[in-house]
Amino acid sequence: PFCGGCVQQGSVHQSTSSAPSPPRGMTSTMVVTTYDIIVGDSHEPLYGGLVVGLITLACTAILEVTDLAAVKRVLNQAGDGRGLYRTALVMNVLNTIIIGPIVWHIAVKLMCGPLKALHARVADTIGLLVVHALGYYLVHAAMHRPSLYQFHKLHHRFHANMTPLSANCVSTFEFCTAYMLPFVVGIFLLRPDKLALLSAVSWISFTNLLVHMPSLADVSERYLPAVFVGTHDHLEHHKHLTMAYAAPTISVDRIISAAANAFCVDRPTCPESKTAQSKGK
Repeated sequence: PFCGGCVQQGSVHQSTSSAPSPPRGMTSTMVVTTYDIIVGDSHEPLYGGLVVGLITLACTAILEVTDLAAVKRVLNQAGDGRGLYRTALVMNVLNTIIIGPIVWHIAVKLMCGPLKALHARVADTIGLLVVHALGYYLVHAAMHRPSLYQFHKLHHRFHANMTPLSANCVSTFEFCTAYMLPFVVGIFLLRPDKLALLSAVSWISFTNLLVHMPSLADVSERYLPAVFVGTHDHLEHHKHLTMAYAAPTISVDRIISAAANAFCVDRPTCPESKTAQSKGK
């Protein structure tokens, strides 16, 4: 992977019409270096968490510019849309570049195990996804009760309009409890290696961006299996606030509904959600 730019003897070609291209191995070298910082043992975990945060921000920016119509709707919405967008920028940096790396460092340093066999790593990745889905669902549903809605209200300022930037525009309390705490619980229970953790974090972070991307709503509704959360599901949640609490991977809502129907019992609800809804508007 560290091949660099190789020059064969007797075949050096000079070009006056264009600037020289970078060495062919530069991209692969950067990828390997980034991987080593995140997964390797030669750097403190804090640096790995910082790189993960920077990659998340980069993906957010790329997806943001692919749906500029949604960005314009947020900027032009009533109630200081431009101010909301600036707040989203600040919270994205705070959550992904400061809080996220600190949590990554502590979790990796204290609870991650040594590298495991492939089958164990796959099992741990799936386990982390399941634990996170359940943990996020419980915390998210709880935050729609009036006593906790103050910590969730910022995210629902993106009520009728969303962009990928809104995915991590949450209060510090919500980011720590709904986003990070389920990871910490999963790491404590499963003791995954860093590669399994990276796989789960990458999947959850990227799907979290996708479910906040309105242009994908029709595609997800048509083609995404019902067991997963689609953009259309999360759009409905932002519009109505009293449904579809699961995000961003496994649709815990549909699993609970299916289980309730199978056992002929009423699905548990959050009876105070309507009060929270009135607060969010």
